[in-house]
Amino acid sequence: MPEKCGIKHGFGDQTCARERGHDGLCRSKAEKGKGTITYSEWYSKDGKFHRHHAYQTIYPKNANA
Repeated sequence: MPEKCGIKHGFGDQTCARERGHDGLCRSKAEKGKGTITYSEWYSKDGKFHRHHAYQTIYPKNANA
């Protein structure tokens, strides 16, 4: 199994779950009560958090659409 990126987001405790050495955005996924999923995306530079990019939340009622 590939090693995880592990770079932490600068505004919270999210850690990038993508493969170490990836290109592009760092990304984490958090599942919250009753099926809500929130993705956090940020840019890293030189192995550290550089700047936030976006949050995307998917609610259970939208997941089936």
